[in-house]
Amino acid sequence: MKGHLFSPLKVRPFRLLMTGQIFSDLGNWLDFIALNAILVFQWKTGPGEMGIFLVVFGLPWIVCGPLLAVWSDRYPRKTIMICCDIARVLLVLGLYWVDNYSLLLLLVFLKGTCGAMFDPARQGVIRSTVPTHLLKQANALSQTVLTATKVLGPSLGATLLMMTSPQTAFLVEAVGFALSACFLMFLPKTRQVVVEERNTQPFWLEFREGIGHIGTRPVLLFGLICSSIAMWMIFLIEGLGSVWTRVMGMPSTAYGTLVAVIGCGNVIGSLVVGAWRKAPPHPLGLILGSHVVFGLLTMVSGLGSLGWMPQNLVLYACVWGMVGFANPFSTVSFSTLLQTETPEHLMGRVSSVVTAVQNAAILIAPLIGAWLAEWIGVSRVFIVSGAGLILYAMIMSIRLPRLLRSTKTVPAERQHSLPM
Repeated sequence: MKGHLFSPLKVRPFRLLMTGQIFSDLGNWLDFIALNAILVFQWKTGPGEMGIFLVVFGLPWIVCGPLLAVWSDRYPRKTIMICCDIARVLLVLGLYWVDNYSLLLLLVFLKGTCGAMFDPARQGVIRSTVPTHLLKQANALSQTVLTATKVLGPSLGATLLMMTSPQTAFLVEAVGFALSACFLMFLPKTRQVVVEERNTQPFWLEFREGIGHIGTRPVLLFGLICSSIAMWMIFLIEGLGSVWTRVMGMPSTAYGTLVAVIGCGNVIGSLVVGAWRKAPPHPLGLILGSHVVFGLLTMVSGLGSLGWMPQNLVLYACVWGMVGFANPFSTVSFSTLLQTETPEHLMGRVSSVVTAVQNAAILIAPLIGAWLAEWIGVSRVFIVSGAGLILYAMIMSIRLPRLLRSTKTVPAERQHSLPM
C-alpha cells in the first residue's frame, strides 16, 4: 500500500524531525535579509565585499559538507543534529553583537558549516525511520517545509527589518534553532548505523567510499548529472530576475510578487507529487520532463522581455507560478531516488557529495549569467538558458531507455545488511 501524502507523519520520529526542520530551516533563511541590510545599509560595503559574502555563504556546503558527512555516518545522527542546532544558537547570538566584517564572515561560514553537517544527518534519519514505500511522500513533505521557509524566512526577516533593527532577526533565529533542538531531543535513540569496526577505518577511506558509491549506481549518477546540469542552466538567470522585471517595465514590487508566486507554486507542486497515488513514471523521467517545462517557461519569459509576447504581470505570474509548480517533480523525485539508491550507512556521505556538486553549479552559474547579460542582454540569457534546458533534456531522454534496460535497479537496502 502506497499511502497518502501525510502517511509519513504517522511515524513519530519523522513527525518530530519535520517539526524540528520547520524551526531549523526558518532559521537558515531568516537572517539573509538582515545580513544584507547590515552589510549594505549600515556598513556601506561595496559590490566586492558583497560578492565575498555570497561566496562565504555557500562555500561550506561545497567544501565542508562532504568531509563532515563522514562523522555524520559514524556517530548518532540525533546527537549531531542537536549539537549543530545548539552551535548555531551561539553563532547567531555572535552575529547579533559582531561589528567587524571579517568576524562576520567567519561566523557566517561556521553557521553554514553546521548546516552542511545537519542536513546529511537529517537525510539519514529520514532514510532510516521512514518505510521505503513512503519515502516519496516524506520527501514531498520535507520539500514543502523547505520551500515554505525559504519564502517565509526572508519575508519575516523583512518584516522585522521594518519594525526594528536588523540584529533582532538574529535573536528570533536563535530561538528557532533552540526550539529545533528541543524537538529533536524527543527523537528515539538512534540505532547504530555502522558496525563498530567501521570506526577504525581511515577517515579518507570512508570519505572515498561515499563518492565511490555514486559511481557504482548508474541510475543515481545519471540523476546527479541531470540535476546538476539543470541547476547550472537555471541559475544562469537566478540573479537576473529583478533586472528582467525592469526590462519588462513592471513596477518595483513585481519581482517580490513573482518570487512569492514561485514559492506558492513550489508548495502546491510538492503536495501534488506527494499525493500522487497512481504508479508514477520512473523518477528520472519526471526529472527530465520537469526540466523541459522549465526550459519552455524560461524561453517564454525571455521572448516576453524582447517584446514578442504581451508584457502583462498577471500572465507572467502564471508563468512563474508554473515554474514553481514544476520544480518539485524534479527535486522530490531526485531526493527519493537518492535515498532508494543509497544504503543507510552511506546516506550522510552520499547526500553531502550530491549537495556539494549541485551547490558548486549554483555558485558558479550566476556569475556566468551576469557576464552573459552584459554581453548579449538579459532577455537572450533567458532564451539561452531555456533552450539549453530543453536540448539537454532531449539528449538525456534519448539515453534514458538504454540506461534503464541495461541496469536492474536493486533497492539499496537489499544490497546491504549492516545493522543499525
